[in-house]
Amino acid sequence: MENEIDLREIIRVLWRGRYIILGITVLAVILALGFSFLFTRPVYEATATIDPTPYREETGNNLLAKVPPTQVVLEAVQELSENPAELADSISLEPVGETGLLLVQAIHADPELCADLVQRAALALLSWERDNRIDQLTAQKKQLEEALDRLDETIGQLYGDPGDRDLNKYTPYTVDGLKGVFLELDPVYKGLLTEKSNILVAYNNTLVKLEQLSNDPNFKPENLIYPGGSPDPIPSHRELKVVLTGLLGFMFSILVVFTRHYLMATGIINSKSGKSVQRTS
Repeated sequence: MENEIDLREIIRVLWRGRYIILGITVLAVILALGFSFLFTRPVYEATATIDPTPYREETGNNLLAKVPPTQVVLEAVQELSENPAELADSISLEPVGETGLLLVQAIHADPELCADLVQRAALALLSWERDNRIDQLTAQKKQLEEALDRLDETIGQLYGDPGDRDLNKYTPYTVDGLKGVFLELDPVYKGLLTEKSNILVAYNNTLVKLEQLSNDPNFKPENLIYPGGSPDPIPSHRELKVVLTGLLGFMFSILVVFTRHYLMATGIINSKSGKSVQRTS
């Protein structure tokens, strides 16, 4: 039948065009090799893990939503380049599971700069979080101090100074045997003392946290950075790219061979000279 595929004819066409197929395929491979060696620079990846959990009770996942990483990182790399935004874009953050840790990653062609980018970004992010936490605790400390002042003022208005209190005016504690202990039995006074005690506990805890963040070496940002080692080159898959390019060249060469065969079979080009033939009516 006319529509049946003649495998022998296909093989003959491919054999006649073997030099075209070989030439185009080899040319594609040479171009791929030349491009990969001359124009492709090795790219390095550096990583570091940071631990922001000492500064907050939230996990690192929530920290990603709280910290403005782009702005913080941009300020950290400002002095390294005339285009710091490009450097900032090469830095990424990822949560490490549910541990609360964050993985800081940088990709750059310069391995030394790559490591510096990671270190600067990690230090900047932790410093931002520590300073933010210190500001929160400072504001909390001020609020607790104001609450203590208001509470002392309320106790003074209700009961006066400790040495000037008239125990006889507090009923039903006017019995002689109860005059010395009435304040401990008065529910209002007891409630005020309990509230004051709770505020003092919170105030002292706040002072301890501020002291830790300011002076404890374990809470310094540089001690909460865990480098991932020397920058490693990212696999370029050069061999795979060359093979794929050669395969594309091979497929294109087959297309060229069959196109040439079709044009010659239809008389559009001369089979001997390879020149196009103009038909006249």
